[in-house]
Amino acid sequence: MPLAPQAANTDRELWRGPDESKGSYYADSIHVTEGGAIGIDVGGFVIVMPLRDWHALAVESAVNRAIPLDVGKIEAFPPESDLPDWEDLRGRAPDATGDLSSEAFVRELRSGWR
Repeated sequence: MPLAPQAANTDRELWRGPDESKGSYYADSIHVTEGGAIGIDVGGFVIVMPLRDWHALAVESAVNRAIPLDVGKIEAFPPESDLPDWEDLRGRAPDATGDLSSEAFVRELRSGWR
């Protein structure tokens, strides 16, 4: 019976963890395929996906993960319909910009962002 053709492993291993119980062949590892996909081997089960798919999976996991919080106080804000309009705020803090005009104040703030 003829042997199956041999395939060259073109993956580049980035990391291999220790696995004292089964030998390094079964150790968890991360590799990059010739096409640029990322492969993760855990316990001999390998999943290979493009980098953006791994990232999307991590983002989805983080978004859906419950994060425990220790909340001492919750302050409820009024509904948006009860908040003041821009016109209601005019003149409320006439000295908020110091000696600068509103335009100069905003310009100075923006130049500080560079």
